[in-house]
Amino acid sequence: MRLRLGSSWQCWPLWDDETVENLDPRAVSLPAELMVRILQWDDAFQEIFDDDDPLHSGFPSGEAEAEWRREGRVIADALLAAGFELAPHQF
Repeated sequence: MRLRLGSSWQCWPLWDDETVENLDPRAVSLPAELMVRILQWDDAFQEIFDDDDPLHSGFPSGEAEAEWRREGRVIADALLAAGFELAPHQF
């Protein structure tokens, strides 16, 4: 299975790149520490969603967004190191 890592509002951050199925990270055979890191990374993204005004959802600063993106790249590298095939990511 080739994974795609990427956050979307109100979705899990992992996708099966072939079937486009949204995957709960707890249902994928991930090392426990990596699974927690992915969930925390996605939580940071989900927390900025504004239910009342979705168009104005966003990180509080450019620095906060840059840090979130850096963490995503670290997670992508960890997925590769754990032996997962990873589709190109968009963060």
